[in-house]
Amino acid sequence: MTESEQLLTQVETKARTIRPWGRTSLPGPVDAAALTRAEATLGFRLPARLAELYVRTGDAGFGPGYGLLPLLDSPLSSEPAAVTHYLANGASGRKDPGWPWPEGVLPISHWGCASTHAWTAWTAWTAWTA
Repeated sequence: MTESEQLLTQVETKARTIRPWGRTSLPGPVDAAALTRAEATLGFRLPARLAELYVRTGDAGFGPGYGLLPLLDSPLSSEPAAVTHYLANGASGRKDPGWPWPEGVLPISHWGCASTHAWTAWTAWTAWTA
């Protein structure tokens, strides 16, 4: 088993037992077609491990802060889906150049008080306040 496989297995195990906001179940995984639609909408591919989390583990509700944001839809969350969040942040940044949202930086988890964890195709950002 590779290091990446071990990490994904550990996340899956923890995700099935610990959920923020008292959710009773983990949303089902994202299918390959939804992942392809999300990447086409974003204009870039998700990093491999992040894509694997969505495809293998579930579409939100586990992870840091208040949990991973849903990828495309957010029926179980008051937060917008990651793709929606990314597009809205980009539009907001174009309206207010003083608060630009960097291209290719996908919000993946909300931490409260306008603090969002974001992931780029290159590295994970510990906290990006938007």
